[in-house]
Amino acid sequence: MRITDIILTVVDHNGKFTGRTLLQKAIFFLNEIADLKISFRPYYYGPYSADVAIALENLVNIGFLNEIEERFPANWNVWGEVKRYTFKLTTEGREIMKIIKKSPEYRDIRTILDKLGKFAVSKDYDKLSKAAKIYHIVKSKGEITKLGIKQEAKKLGWNLTKNEIKDMSSFLKKLGLINIVKPKKPKIH
Repeated sequence: MRITDIILTVVDHNGKFTGRTLLQKAIFFLNEIADLKISFRPYYYGPYSADVAIALENLVNIGFLNEIEERFPANWNVWGEVKRYTFKLTTEGREIMKIIKKSPEYRDIRTILDKLGKFAVSKDYDKLSKAAKIYHIVKSKGEITKLGIKQEAKKLGWNLTKNEIKDMSSFLKKLGLINIVKPKKPKIH
């Protein structure tokens, strides 16, 4: 399935989709669960794909998605977000979705989106970004402790608290992406 088809499917699944960062993270988790082979790299809000960003821009430019911009006062929230984008399918986008829905991968993507949608975390860009950061670290390092995650995050310029690591690790476990193992206690001889 092409990246453009995936983006349209994600937007269609929700009726609309609010936030570029949240969209990036939703597609990141789709990519990880369905092995879609989309390239992501560490970035400020966690794993980021330039390919997804370009495809999203192209979908807006060719008229398959409407992009609605909301502006906020600079002190509106703790993250300093001054604008947010909401995406909706256009009439042409809905026509393309009729074709996408016939593809063999569509049902699998839809099932994963349904699973993700059951978690409140999936609707919060800040929490989903933190979950994506943790998963990126765990995937790249293998078996790692929570302290190890915190240290690796710091190296990438990411600040994660112990509670965030604990809560988001639980979310990742429920998605079937990680196993949580208890640290081994040293043997006393």
